[in-house]
Order: sequence, then structure tokens, then C-alpha cells
Amino acid sequence: RIYEMSGTRLAFQRGKLDFSKIKPGDRVWKTSDQALDSRLRSTFSGDIAPRQTTPLRLHVSGRVGEPMHVKDEVSGAEIFSAMPLQAAEKRPLSAETLREQFGRLGGTRFYLENLTADLLLDMVGGDYVARNFKVMATEGRIVQIAFQKGSKLDIDLMPIMLKRLTLTGSTLRPRTVAQKAHIARELEEKVWPLLAAGKCRPVVHATFPLKDANKAHEMLETSDHTGKIILTV
Repeated sequence: RIYEMSGTRLAFQRGKLDFSKIKPGDRVWKTSDQALDSRLRSTFSGDIAPRQTTPLRLHVSGRVGEPMHVKDEVSGAEIFSAMPLQAAEKRPLSAETLREQFGRLGGTRFYLENLTADLLLDMVGGDYVARNFKVMATEGRIVQIAFQKGSKLDIDLMPIMLKRLTLTGSTLRPRTVAQKAHIARELEEKVWPLLAAGKCRPVVHATFPLKDANKAHEMLETSDHTGKIILTV
């Protein structure tokens, strides 16, 4: 490829041409013109705004062993994944992950306006509560199990009425010994078999040997992890 012409002098890409095969009098064609390339490149560089924008309001649902179901609430269109969902081994399929993936619509006329879920288990609280209301589908259910960012906040509760949401909570500490024993028996009966069969797996972000416990704490303090950080003995 010729990169530059200066009078009768030609500039080629280094190492791409065997000059031993060229003889005086051989005909050479110029196959690239920098000025022309620049003008052509300017016609498609940068972000091209679509002529029409169509919102997508996606509702995503599914469970392990079944295809993912995605429905657009605007058009009513529905799609199912070709493969069944599998239990997460590293990162859970969170609302943030789904929003990132479905939001990659390129230069099409579509844009992701909203993404909703049926069930949400929250242990953060604080400003996450309002965000939870926003992503919930109609008649969705939110279970609050902790308040890492605080339980006192000023919030608009109207979405609970408009979407007919169910907001409930659960914690083990104040329950009686009899209630805790009953929960333990139900775990052994209903959850332990799922763990033994590999159908329900804990989400593990990273594993460290005990001697590197300081590195595990450093990762934990960044809050960039998703899942458990485990020390091996």
C-alpha cells in the first residue's frame, strides 16, 4: 500500500513490500489516497443520531432451567432465549447488568426507556428504596432484609399504590427459638437438597488463602465486588 506521494517519490508501509521483486519499468497503481480517505471517513465518523427514537419498556423474567422471557410493554412483542437460564457462578443477573446489556442498541431507532422486575431482595436500603420502586413491575414484590445505607429516609410512596407493590421485610434476630428451629427445619428440607444438587449456588467473587486475608479485606472495602469473598484454610 502506498501511504504518500511526493512528486515521483513513493512512500510504502515498512516491511510490507519486497523490493527485490520490483524491476525498473514495472507499472505501479496507487490504491489509496489519504485526502480521499479523510473525506470519506468524515461522512461516517462520530455519533449519528437516529431519525426516529422508539422507546423499549422491557419486562424480564425467568428462572433456572427455563428460557429467559423478555416482553416489550409498548409493542407487546415477546422473545424467549434459545438456551435455558443457568445458576450464576460468578455474577448474578442483576437489574443493572440487564439494563447495560439491553441498552446496547447501537445506532438503531430504539432506546431502552425502562426495565422492570417482579421480585427484588434488597439489603441496602437508603436511596436504593426509591430506585427499587422505579424498576418494579406492576404487582411486583420487594423484600427488605437489611439497611446498610440506613432505614430513615424521605421518600414518595405513591409508586406502591400505582403499581400495587408488596413491600415486606424479614429478619431472624427478634424471632423466638421455636420460630428459628422451624426455619432451620424448612431450610434442611427445601433448600439443602437444591444446594446438594448444584441447582442453587452461592455467588463467589474471589477466593484468597488465609495468609492473604489483608488482600481480601482490601477488595471488600472497595465495594466493587459482587458475591462472596472467601478465605481458604
